[in-house]
Amino acid sequence: RYDIPGNVWYTNLPVGTISTTGNTLTYSGISANLSGEYTAAQTFTAQGMLYSITNGNWGTAGTWSYTAGGASCGCTPNGHPVTISAGTTVTMATNSATAYSVTINGTLNASTTTFHNLGHVDGPGTLVLTATTDGMFVFPGGEYDGFMNNPLSTVEFTGTNNGTLPLKPGNEYKPYQNVIFSGTGIKYMSAENLKIQGNMIIRSVTTLNNTLYNKNLTLL
Repeated sequence: RYDIPGNVWYTNLPVGTISTTGNTLTYSGISANLSGEYTAAQTFTAQGMLYSITNGNWGTAGTWSYTAGGASCGCTPNGHPVTISAGTTVTMATNSATAYSVTINGTLNASTTTFHNLGHVDGPGTLVLTATTDGMFVFPGGEYDGFMNNPLSTVEFTGTNNGTLPLKPGNEYKPYQNVIFSGTGIKYMSAENLKIQGNMIIRSVTTLNNTLYNKNLTLL
Protein backbone atom coordinates (compact mmCIF):
# COMPACT_ATOMS: atom_id res chain seq x y z
CA ARG A 1 0.00 0.00 0.00
CA TYR A 2 1.33 3.42 -0.96
CA ASP A 3 0.45 6.08 1.59
CA ILE A 4 0.08 9.22 -0.53
CA PRO A 5 0.51 11.92 2.16
CA GLY A 6 3.53 10.14 3.62
CA ASN A 7 5.06 8.98 0.31
CA VAL A 8 5.82 5.59 1.87
CA TRP A 9 5.27 1.98 0.72
CA TYR A 10 3.86 -0.46 3.32
CA THR A 11 3.83 -4.23 2.98
CA ASN A 12 2.28 -4.95 6.42
CA LEU A 13 -1.36 -4.62 5.36
CA PRO A 14 -4.18 -4.80 7.93
CA VAL A 15 -5.09 -8.37 8.86
CA GLY A 16 -7.66 -9.85 6.50
CA THR A 17 -8.19 -12.44 3.82
CA ILE A 18 -6.68 -12.11 0.36
CA SER A 19 -7.79 -14.35 -2.48
CA THR A 20 -7.25 -14.28 -6.22
CA THR A 21 -9.37 -15.35 -9.15
CA GLY A 22 -7.77 -14.76 -12.51
CA ASN A 23 -6.68 -11.12 -12.56
CA THR A 24 -8.96 -10.14 -9.64
CA LEU A 25 -7.56 -9.78 -6.12
CA THR A 26 -10.11 -9.70 -3.29
CA TYR A 27 -9.19 -8.30 0.13
CA SER A 28 -11.90 -8.93 2.72
CA GLY A 29 -12.55 -9.18 6.45
CA ILE A 30 -10.88 -5.91 7.45
CA SER A 31 -12.06 -2.76 9.21
CA ALA A 32 -8.97 -0.55 8.98
CA ASN A 33 -8.63 2.56 6.83
CA LEU A 34 -7.58 1.50 3.34
CA SER A 35 -6.79 4.95 1.93
CA GLY A 36 -3.87 5.03 -0.49
CA GLU A 37 -2.92 3.11 -3.62
CA TYR A 38 -2.35 -0.63 -3.96
CA THR A 39 -0.44 -3.09 -6.06
CA ALA A 40 -0.11 -6.85 -5.87
CA ALA A 41 3.17 -8.27 -7.12
CA GLN A 42 6.27 -10.18 -6.26
CA THR A 43 8.45 -8.66 -3.56
CA PHE A 44 10.20 -5.58 -4.89
CA THR A 45 12.31 -2.66 -3.71
CA ALA A 46 10.34 0.57 -3.80
CA GLN A 47 11.89 3.65 -5.35
CA GLY A 48 13.31 5.83 -2.58
CA MET A 49 12.50 9.50 -2.02
CA LEU A 50 14.82 11.92 -3.82
CA TYR A 51 15.61 15.37 -2.38
CA SER A 52 17.02 18.32 -4.31
CA ILE A 53 20.27 19.44 -2.68
CA THR A 54 21.16 22.36 -4.94
CA ASN A 55 19.81 24.54 -7.73
CA GLY A 56 19.97 22.46 -10.88
CA ASN A 57 18.24 20.62 -13.69
CA TRP A 58 15.75 17.82 -13.10
CA GLY A 59 17.80 15.48 -15.29
CA THR A 60 21.20 16.23 -13.69
CA ALA A 61 22.46 13.61 -11.25
CA GLY A 62 24.18 16.17 -9.02
CA THR A 63 20.83 17.79 -8.20
CA TRP A 64 19.57 14.87 -6.10
CA SER A 65 20.24 12.93 -2.91
CA TYR A 66 18.49 10.11 -1.07
CA THR A 67 18.62 12.21 2.09
CA ALA A 68 17.68 15.83 2.69
CA GLY A 69 20.89 17.86 2.52
CA GLY A 70 22.97 14.73 1.90
CA ALA A 71 25.53 13.82 -0.72
CA SER A 72 24.56 13.37 -4.35
CA CYS A 73 23.11 9.96 -5.14
CA GLY A 74 24.35 10.13 -8.73
CA CYS A 75 20.80 9.44 -9.88
CA THR A 76 17.84 11.25 -11.41
CA PRO A 77 14.07 10.88 -10.87
CA ASN A 78 12.56 7.97 -12.73
CA GLY A 79 9.27 7.17 -11.05
CA HIS A 80 10.63 8.18 -7.62
CA PRO A 81 8.76 10.28 -5.12
CA VAL A 82 10.54 13.64 -5.21
CA THR A 83 10.91 16.55 -2.79
CA ILE A 84 12.02 19.96 -4.07
CA SER A 85 13.76 21.21 -0.93
CA ALA A 86 13.12 24.69 0.45
CA GLY A 87 15.65 27.20 -0.87
CA THR A 88 16.39 25.23 -4.05
CA THR A 89 15.14 25.65 -7.62
CA VAL A 90 14.88 22.63 -9.89
CA THR A 91 14.45 23.40 -13.61
CA MET A 92 13.01 21.04 -16.20
CA ALA A 93 15.13 21.39 -19.33
CA THR A 94 13.73 18.43 -21.28
CA ASN A 95 10.32 16.86 -21.86
CA SER A 96 8.78 13.69 -20.42
CA ALA A 97 9.90 13.73 -16.77
CA THR A 98 8.30 11.07 -14.55
CA ALA A 99 7.81 10.88 -10.79
CA TYR A 100 5.45 9.08 -8.47
CA SER A 101 4.87 12.27 -6.51
CA VAL A 102 6.42 15.75 -6.18
CA THR A 103 6.41 17.79 -2.98
CA ILE A 104 7.35 21.38 -3.84
CA ASN A 105 8.87 23.06 -0.80
CA GLY A 106 11.18 25.21 -2.94
CA THR A 107 10.68 26.10 -6.61
CA LEU A 108 9.97 23.82 -9.56
CA ASN A 109 10.53 25.62 -12.86
CA ALA A 110 8.84 23.67 -15.65
CA SER A 111 9.90 26.32 -18.22
CA THR A 112 8.34 25.49 -21.63
CA THR A 113 8.68 21.70 -21.35
CA THR A 114 5.74 19.30 -21.79
CA PHE A 115 4.64 15.64 -21.68
CA HIS A 116 5.53 15.15 -18.01
CA ASN A 117 3.87 12.79 -15.53
CA LEU A 118 4.54 14.03 -11.99
CA GLY A 119 1.93 11.98 -10.15
CA HIS A 120 0.67 13.59 -6.94
CA VAL A 121 1.85 17.20 -6.57
CA ASP A 122 1.69 19.01 -3.22
CA GLY A 123 3.63 21.42 -1.02
CA PRO A 124 3.81 25.11 -0.10
CA GLY A 125 6.34 26.12 -2.76
CA THR A 126 6.30 27.74 -6.19
CA LEU A 127 5.62 26.25 -9.62
CA VAL A 128 6.95 28.39 -12.49
CA LEU A 129 5.45 28.05 -15.98
CA THR A 130 6.69 29.77 -19.15
CA ALA A 131 4.49 30.35 -22.19
CA THR A 132 5.36 28.05 -25.09
CA THR A 133 6.07 29.31 -28.59
CA ASP A 134 2.46 28.28 -29.38
CA GLY A 135 1.26 30.81 -26.82
CA MET A 136 0.04 28.46 -24.08
CA PHE A 137 0.87 27.92 -20.41
CA VAL A 138 0.95 24.16 -19.81
CA PHE A 139 0.89 22.49 -16.40
CA PRO A 140 3.06 19.36 -16.15
CA GLY A 141 0.83 16.29 -16.08
CA GLY A 142 -0.17 15.33 -12.56
CA GLU A 143 -2.78 15.50 -9.80
CA TYR A 144 -2.57 18.93 -8.15
CA ASP A 145 -5.25 18.87 -5.44
CA GLY A 146 -2.69 18.85 -2.61
CA PHE A 147 -0.74 21.74 -4.14
CA MET A 148 -3.76 23.85 -5.04
CA ASN A 149 -5.29 23.40 -1.58
CA ASN A 150 -2.14 24.54 0.23
CA PRO A 151 -2.63 28.23 1.15
CA LEU A 152 1.11 28.89 0.75
CA SER A 153 1.44 27.49 -2.77
CA THR A 154 2.22 29.87 -5.65
CA VAL A 155 2.03 29.56 -9.43
CA GLU A 156 4.18 31.98 -11.41
CA PHE A 157 3.45 32.64 -15.09
CA THR A 158 6.48 34.15 -16.82
CA GLY A 159 8.33 34.47 -20.12
CA THR A 160 8.68 36.77 -23.09
CA ASN A 161 6.10 34.98 -25.26
CA ASN A 162 2.46 36.06 -25.10
CA GLY A 163 0.44 33.22 -23.62
CA THR A 164 -3.07 32.14 -22.58
CA LEU A 165 -3.62 30.86 -19.04
CA PRO A 166 -4.95 27.32 -18.52
CA LEU A 167 -8.70 26.76 -18.27
CA LYS A 168 -8.09 24.92 -15.01
CA PRO A 169 -6.77 24.86 -12.44
CA GLY A 170 -7.33 28.52 -11.71
CA ASN A 171 -11.06 28.69 -12.35
CA GLU A 172 -13.88 29.16 -9.81
CA TYR A 173 -13.99 25.44 -8.99
CA LYS A 174 -10.23 24.84 -8.73
CA PRO A 175 -8.82 28.24 -7.74
CA TYR A 176 -5.19 29.22 -7.32
CA GLN A 177 -3.87 30.16 -3.89
CA ASN A 178 -1.26 32.77 -4.89
CA VAL A 179 -0.22 33.91 -8.38
CA ILE A 180 2.69 35.91 -9.79
CA PHE A 181 2.66 37.30 -13.33
CA SER A 182 6.17 38.19 -14.55
CA GLY A 183 8.10 38.59 -17.80
CA THR A 184 7.35 40.87 -20.74
CA GLY A 185 4.91 38.55 -22.51
CA ILE A 186 1.19 39.34 -22.23
CA LYS A 187 -0.73 36.94 -19.99
CA TYR A 188 -4.21 36.41 -21.47
CA MET A 189 -7.01 35.18 -19.22
CA SER A 190 -8.65 32.00 -20.50
CA ALA A 191 -12.28 31.28 -21.41
CA GLU A 192 -13.15 30.72 -17.73
CA ASN A 193 -13.30 33.22 -14.88
CA LEU A 194 -10.05 33.44 -12.92
CA LYS A 195 -10.15 32.95 -9.14
CA ILE A 196 -7.28 33.48 -6.68
CA GLN A 197 -7.69 32.68 -2.99
CA GLY A 198 -4.69 34.65 -1.74
CA ASN A 199 -2.33 37.21 -3.27
CA MET A 200 -1.79 38.29 -6.87
CA ILE A 201 1.38 40.07 -8.01
CA ILE A 202 1.73 41.63 -11.47
CA ARG A 203 5.33 42.70 -12.10
CA SER A 204 5.95 46.17 -13.53
CA VAL A 205 6.93 44.81 -16.97
CA THR A 206 3.93 42.49 -17.23
CA THR A 207 0.37 42.83 -18.57
CA LEU A 208 -2.60 40.69 -17.53
CA ASN A 209 -5.21 40.95 -20.28
CA ASN A 210 -8.85 39.78 -20.40
CA THR A 211 -9.80 40.99 -23.88
CA LEU A 212 -9.93 37.53 -25.50
CA TYR A 213 -12.97 36.29 -23.55
CA ASN A 214 -13.94 39.23 -21.29
CA LYS A 215 -13.87 37.04 -18.18
CA ASN A 216 -13.87 38.13 -14.54
CA LEU A 217 -11.12 37.98 -11.94
CA THR A 218 -12.03 37.17 -8.32
CA LEU A 219 -9.48 37.95 -5.59
CA LEU A 220 -10.12 36.71 -2.06
